[in-house]
Amino acid sequence: MTLLSRPTPVRRIRQLLVLTALAVLAGCAGQPPREAPAPVVAPAQLPAAEARLEAGDAAGAVRLYLQAAETAPADRALDYRLQAADILIETGELEQAELLLDNLATLPPDPVTGFRLDLRRAALALARNDAAAALEQLRQAPPDAAALSAQQRYHRLRASAYTLQGQHLQSAREHIWLDGLLEAPAEREANQQAIIEALSHLNPQALAALRPDGGPVLGGWVELVQLAREHATAPMALEQALSDWRDRNPRHPVLDPTLDNLRTRLAERGRYPEQVGVILPLSGRLAEAGEAIRNGLLTAHYNLELEGPRPALRFYDIGEDPGRAWSLYQQAIREGAQFVIGPLSKDSVAQLARAGRLDVPVLALNWLPETPAGELPANLYQFSLAPEDEARQVAERAYHSGRTRALALVPEGAWGERVFSAFLERWETLGGELLEVKYYGREARALSDQVRTLLNLDASQARRTRLVRLLGRQVEFEPRRRQDAEFVFMLARPETARLLQPLFRFHHASDLALYSTSHSYEGHIDRDRDQDMNGIRFCDAPWLLDPAFQALRETTQRLWPDSTRQYPRLYAFGHDALHLLAYLSAPHAGGLAGPHAGASGGLSLDGAGRIHRDLAWARMQDGAPVALAPVFPEPGPDTGATDEISLPLRDESNAANTEPYPGPRPGGGAPRAPLPAATGAETGQP
Repeated sequence: MTLLSRPTPVRRIRQLLVLTALAVLAGCAGQPPREAPAPVVAPAQLPAAEARLEAGDAAGAVRLYLQAAETAPADRALDYRLQAADILIETGELEQAELLLDNLATLPPDPVTGFRLDLRRAALALARNDAAAALEQLRQAPPDAAALSAQQRYHRLRASAYTLQGQHLQSAREHIWLDGLLEAPAEREANQQAIIEALSHLNPQALAALRPDGGPVLGGWVELVQLAREHATAPMALEQALSDWRDRNPRHPVLDPTLDNLRTRLAERGRYPEQVGVILPLSGRLAEAGEAIRNGLLTAHYNLELEGPRPALRFYDIGEDPGRAWSLYQQAIREGAQFVIGPLSKDSVAQLARAGRLDVPVLALNWLPETPAGELPANLYQFSLAPEDEARQVAERAYHSGRTRALALVPEGAWGERVFSAFLERWETLGGELLEVKYYGREARALSDQVRTLLNLDASQARRTRLVRLLGRQVEFEPRRRQDAEFVFMLARPETARLLQPLFRFHHASDLALYSTSHSYEGHIDRDRDQDMNGIRFCDAPWLLDPAFQALRETTQRLWPDSTRQYPRLYAFGHDALHLLAYLSAPHAGGLAGPHAGASGGLSLDGAGRIHRDLAWARMQDGAPVALAPVFPEPGPDTGATDEISLPLRDESNAANTEPYPGPRPGGGAPRAPLPAATGAETGQP
């Protein structure tokens, strides 16, 4: 016998909401009205709904709004029902919100009403983390008759959707347009900080490519972010740079409080702790890795350009015993450490995480997988050369280069599955399609079979066999690979990558682009061995690809030639660990003008205390990596962006100008700041 559980109070509320919505909206769908309707709540009593909402009774507030709509005039009734929908979305009652919006869609078509409904559908999609659906709802520009608050919400929603997709340049553009629609100084200041934050997610190469053609508004914001990065540890130099910038950009819409906030945040940076404890394995099986990180730290330490003294570094050897992490942490504090870097292994980091409270902040050199932020100590930051970050960037690079259909070839085992999962999650979030994935083992002979199967050459051979049987004779035949794929995500170590590229050429796929992570490149040029990798695109640390780090790299190579060649990325890792302290020691960790342009990547901090890396890109050519220009997301069909039109400048000196950004707005063929033509989609040639 099946036992039916009694409905819980939450279930009863949800059932009541559904029944109430269906009953109230019956009139909207053309149903005859009930006889002698007796409204429970008159519109004049709507403050009671607000009071319910303030008291945390969202269900009661929704019920009152829907009941008030029964007797209100048509325009006011729509307001009340949309308010109810907003509350349902904000409180996570998404099914009820969708039901309400679906019923409102039966109202007679009207541009403004349709636009208001689209705003709620977009908000509903964002609540479900579906950025693509949200942007689809917001393809058209706001109608001229739309209320100013609705137009503002339009740009906020689009900015949030682009941020969710990782399209930070597009998000910045939306915030720039929003700035022209805001009047309250506090709202404008918060929005302008969002502009800086969005642009700060772009790496230095992207900002440099964007600035010349960004127009007076976007170009000015880009230059501000560049100046903040350049003078992050020199407040006096920053002050002069900002003064010079203002002289060059007298009509730029940035507010003085926004610049003051930027100065304050950056002044908090650059204040390294006086003493830093470093917990590393300097003996045992991880000793070589620990020494490489230590040497990277020392390289950064001796090259710091500070207005004050350098921090003192004190090293502690944890060896092979992760259980010593807590005791060494306490020892470092007793001996004066104001910040601790390390430890390195996951087990040792986990011991610190279990401590519950860390009196001195820690920059751990590894990530703890699948640990909710709320379960970690507040002072624990996690920094890792995580391959998952690289896999996500492969997805972004390929997608923003115009490729939407992918194949994947990854190694068997937990590591390959974990990295591939990160790629796939990001790829599908962007809207890409995975056609097929194949897993390869350690035997090199099986690689050819996996490549052939991935390319559907077995099906092509089967067609030949059927044709021979039908004709009764041999026929000329060239196997033909599948034509629906646009690139391959190839996760492979160098020795395997050197085999795979020739195999793809052999199997008639020389025109199919191959994208990989840094794991395909050993980290030093070997033209003879790497000729077979020509054409492979891969992401890697700027330490290896960016000329800005060449002098430091050559210095470390002279001091530690053997370990630098074997562990180049760990040198970059140690270098960045020290530089991060200037950011993490600030009251607002991560800051406003991040990410830091590090040697291991553009570094940014998430809400869980993890440091993420944005890597540089290269393509193997003549057996050596050649740096690739940044690829920006292509403007969608809704933006109408051109290379000739930039965002109009908000003229603060013209009081008669009631439209802060004259001209059409984003959506429905609106102009935006141009994208540099040289950094658009990559060509189809590998």
